[in-house]
Amino acid sequence: MEYTNARLECNAADERANILASEVIGLEEKVINFLI
Repeated sequence: MEYTNARLECNAADERANILASEVIGLEEKVINFLI
């Protein structure tokens, strides 16, 4: 059971990291478009 919880937490962390990464990419694109 402990193992399952650890895996779920890891997956949730991965999801947050992916969301964060996509937000950063979106911000970079806005900045680049703003500068051009």
